[in-house]
Amino acid sequence: MLNFIIVAGGKGTRLGSELPKQFLELSNRPIICYSIDALFRFAPTANLIIALPKEFIDYWDKIKSEYYPNSSIKTCIGGSTRFESVRNALQLVDKSLPITMVHDAARPLITKDFIAILHSATLVDKAVIPGVAVTSSLRVLNSEGVYKHVDRQNYVEVQTPQSFETEVFITSYQTEYQDSFTDDASVIEYTGYDIKVIEGLPYNLKITKPGDIEYAEILMKYYGL
Repeated sequence: MLNFIIVAGGKGTRLGSELPKQFLELSNRPIICYSIDALFRFAPTANLIIALPKEFIDYWDKIKSEYYPNSSIKTCIGGSTRFESVRNALQLVDKSLPITMVHDAARPLITKDFIAILHSATLVDKAVIPGVAVTSSLRVLNSEGVYKHVDRQNYVEVQTPQSFETEVFITSYQTEYQDSFTDDASVIEYTGYDIKVIEGLPYNLKITKPGDIEYAEILMKYYGL
């Protein structure tokens, strides 16, 4: 049905843990498992590829043995950048599947229903990403070194999963890396494709700093996840 890449190549040093954040426990389950569970609820036969730090492949194998012993989850070595990690994962993508999604392992609160919405939207548009309205006031640094107010209504905060037509995705990742590539949509846009933004999930938290795991647990209870 689809390719699904989980980028888990980071080591989460901002959380102050020796264990990468994707392997820390959220409500007694490794964070990375929540994204996998949501995917398999939507598409049990999805081609799942996880980009991991080389030194934690064995640790992942233990998680897989415990939680997904009969699955055919594929793994690759993550790179020094997100771009490199995704490009490594592309070697395992099934080109016959029409859609490829990419997701951050540190966003555990996605749902089966939201993946389904993204999937349907990508059948219409070639590149679809979720975004939520910015609620804070924003300022931008101009060429004179002065921070100027900008209208927050013109901005959205981008989330993952990001979803693309597989052929478009593969073609776009043949380009050379640019410092401006902050996510997959920026790569696809750089190579000439328009990006469709749909409404994201208000609770699609990215765990990055101390306290986020506890906050995620609160969100899970509040939203009944």
